[in-house]
Amino acid sequence: MDYAKPRQLVLLLLLVLALALPVVAQEGATIVGTVTDPSGATVPGVQITVTNSATGQILRNVSNGAGQYVVTALGVGTYNVTAEISGFKKFEQKNVVLNVGDRLRVDIVLQVG
Repeated sequence: MDYAKPRQLVLLLLLVLALALPVVAQEGATIVGTVTDPSGATVPGVQITVTNSATGQILRNVSNGAGQYVVTALGVGTYNVTAEISGFKKFEQKNVVLNVGDRLRVDIVLQVG
C-alpha cells in the first residue's frame, strides 16, 4: 500500500490550518475601559454587558478592583455597552462599532442615583 499520498494530504491540510490560524485570531475585537464615579474614583464590581445590536448576542464581565474591564472575542458589528451597580444610575453607550482586530476603549462614568 502506498502511504505517500495520504501523508501528503495530511501535510497539506496541516499547512492550510496553520495559515488560517492567524486570520482567525485577528477576527476578534475587544472593548476595554475603566469605570469611575463623578469624582474620578474607580468603581469595582460593576456588571458590564455588551450586546450585539444585530444578533442580540450578549457578553458580560465585571469591573475589577481597579475599575477596569475587558470584553473579548467580539465579532465585527455594532454593540451597546451597559454598566450597572447598586447606588448608581444605569450607564448605556449605544452604537459602538467594531471592526476586525479593534481594541476600542469605552470608559464609563457612573452617575449617583
